[in-house]
Amino acid sequence: MTESAVGGTPDVDPVEVLEVVACRVGESWYGLEVGRVRQVDDCPPTTRVPRTAPAVRGVASVAGEVTVVVDARVALDSSPDDGSDRLVVLDRGDQPQPVALLVDAVADIERCPVETLGRPGPDDTGWAKAVADRESGPLTVLSVERIAETVSTANTRGHGDFK
Repeated sequence: MTESAVGGTPDVDPVEVLEVVACRVGESWYGLEVGRVRQVDDCPPTTRVPRTAPAVRGVASVAGEVTVVVDARVALDSSPDDGSDRLVVLDRGDQPQPVALLVDAVADIERCPVETLGRPGPDDTGWAKAVADRESGPLTVLSVERIAETVSTANTRGHGDFK
């Protein structure tokens, strides 16, 4: 998304920004591209599915659809927060199985100038696709496709190999 730095004034160079939904998991901040988030809500009751990876918390009914719930705290090696679970339902385009990410908190939409984005360091999940350098600390931008691939791989193998 490209936007002018000052209210669309033609004499100012446009600044390319990436808009993300900022989520906290433990003490760390993560972002999911705005266009890839379908909804954010409280986490409904989940039903554990046998022989899935530990990070797959189970399935839940979200807006009338059976949705796979992935606990980001487990996948990202973070300890649980105070129990104020927020569910971020991911938009996977034409993929039939909805997937949602369970996080500790959802803050707001952050606008990250593209020039502040850097390559992520190694992470156990492979979910990171960029890191935004912010005054308040780094924000790791996660890939919806990589999260969904991890769930698909875990389901195919019967128990998965991620956390």
